[in-house]
Amino acid sequence: MGAHHYHLEMLPRKSVGVDPEVDDVWNEQPPDTLLAELRTMLPNGKTWGDVEEFEAEGDWGSDLRIWHEDGIDSPVYSIVLRYAPVTGAHGLLESFLALAAKYDVLLYSRANKRSFEPKWDELFSDMKTTPAFKFVSDPEDAIVRAAANIRSTSDC
Repeated sequence: MGAHHYHLEMLPRKSVGVDPEVDDVWNEQPPDTLLAELRTMLPNGKTWGDVEEFEAEGDWGSDLRIWHEDGIDSPVYSIVLRYAPVTGAHGLLESFLALAAKYDVLLYSRANKRSFEPKWDELFSDMKTTPAFKFVSDPEDAIVRAAANIRSTSDC
């Protein structure tokens, strides 16, 4: 994940209190209609390994990944949007938020390690504390801070 990405993951409501970075949260699979709608959000679809990936046009863009357990036809274990605020594609973020609300799922912020309701005020409050948001106004500082964070976590 680049310093310019705001990492949001969809979580089923039953996963409250579970760490999606460690635990399997999609014991009950997401609806096929949700997956179908997600697949239309971004234009450039490709598959690699156990992942369906959909990318925005251009450099420094957003992408959406649907991770499967063992091949594309196997169960889903993660749904992740890596949103790039620097591109100004606010419609993408709004669409992701609307789908989360429509299908009654929670959102999880990897940067802040917390889940929250799919509401714009909660999302914006979370996003503005992340390196991705800081990247918009000061890219150099955001990259330096992200690199320092990587260094400090790899020293453990």
